[in-house]
Amino acid sequence: MQHGKRATYANHGCRCKLCTAAQSANVWARRQVKAWKAPLRVEGVQEAITDTPIFIPPSVIMRALERKEQSIKIEAMEILWHEAKKNGGDLAELTQP
Repeated sequence: MQHGKRATYANHGCRCKLCTAAQSANVWARRQVKAWKAPLRVEGVQEAITDTPIFIPPSVIMRALERKEQSIKIEAMEILWHEAKKNGGDLAELTQP
């Protein structure tokens, strides 16, 4: 069991400060993402060259990102939530342009 994870809060019932904060961040992030209708924009995607002689074209990278878009948005919002809380900021400030 690892503290500070939403899964520990949900699956193990831990209510320590770290796990509760992780759950709160996730709930807040999911609410924000529901209102986030615009797709992710990634600029400057280039081909990837792996350690093996496999070339991954930008179109394949973009398709992979599109499949993970929802989880990327939630992760980004959770990071913002934690940064705001760590800096004593107000979450309302995050919604300002």
